[in-house]
Parts: sequence; C-alpha cells; structure tokens
Amino acid sequence: MQRGGGVVGPPLGPEEERILSTAALAASNHNTQPWAVLVEVRDHLTVSADLARKLRAVDPDGRELALSLGAFLGNLSQAASATGREATIEAVAAPRGQPPAL
Repeated sequence: MQRGGGVVGPPLGPEEERILSTAALAASNHNTQPWAVLVEVRDHLTVSADLARKLRAVDPDGRELALSLGAFLGNLSQAASATGREATIEAVAAPRGQPPAL
C-alpha cells in the first residue's frame, strides 16, 4: 500500500504513524523530504533515499541529501525513544544503481 510521505507497506498502528510523522518533521534540503520508507512489518522499517527528490543542480554529490536522511533518522530515533521504544539503525549495502538503505 502506498501512503503519503513516501511510505510503502502494510498499515501501521497509531503509535507507529506518530513516530513516522515526527520523523518527517526533519529538516531537509530545500524541504524536499528525500526519504522513502518501506514498512516490512510493523516494527521493521527500511529507510532509503528517494532519488527522484534529489536536487542535482544544487547538490550534485548528494551531501545535503545524506544530511537530510540523517536528520530523518535522528528524529525517528528520538520519537521512538519518547514512546519507550528503541530504534536500531543499520546501514545496508544496496545493489548497484539503487540508493543505500538504512
């Protein structure tokens, strides 16, 4: 299921939706919000760059995109902690030509 904010996957509960909504308040390069979230199961999310939102003219190397993803993950971790959960963030190598997943 595709939902707003670049979230794909099965429905989440209200608490998980609040965590993602809080994470999405992260600062991003020109407010592009260049993240995509794949919900594999309720407690397992894969966050990756949405390269369609990359601003190639002002961020050709993707530095600001990476900073935006870091801000999203920081907010996600803080929001999870505020609900008594722990966010474990792991970098995963992506197949050639795909954005890295976190």
